Amino acid sequence: MPVVKTVNDVVLFAVELVAWAAFGVWGWHVGAGPWRWVLAGILPLAVIGLWAVWAAPTSGNRLTDPALFAFQLGVFLIGAALLVLAERPVWGWVLGAVAMLVLVLDRTLADART
Repeated sequence: MPVVKTVNDVVLFAVELVAWAAFGVWGWHVGAGPWRWVLAGILPLAVIGLWAVWAAPTSGNRLTDPALFAFQLGVFLIGAALLVLAERPVWGWVLGAVAMLVLVLDRTLADART
């Protein structure tokens, strides 16, 4: 089980990075002129900031389940939807599916340890 947990943690971190990037991709897609750069930069930074406060493992304000699960799933699925809206539907569907799988597996593995 420790190997499965480690692999799942790595995939979960990759999903976080892709979800954050999805906000920037959407900002770039909908923005025009200099706003394109602003949206592509600010949106991911805002999500990263919220993540750092509410979902980072070392945060003093980290949410607990079920709120943490809902927050993580929300960020991932919004990121997936934004990729679809930015005309990258395959990436969006893959992100959504993988995110749900790794989050459920993460909670399942945590329950198996207790």
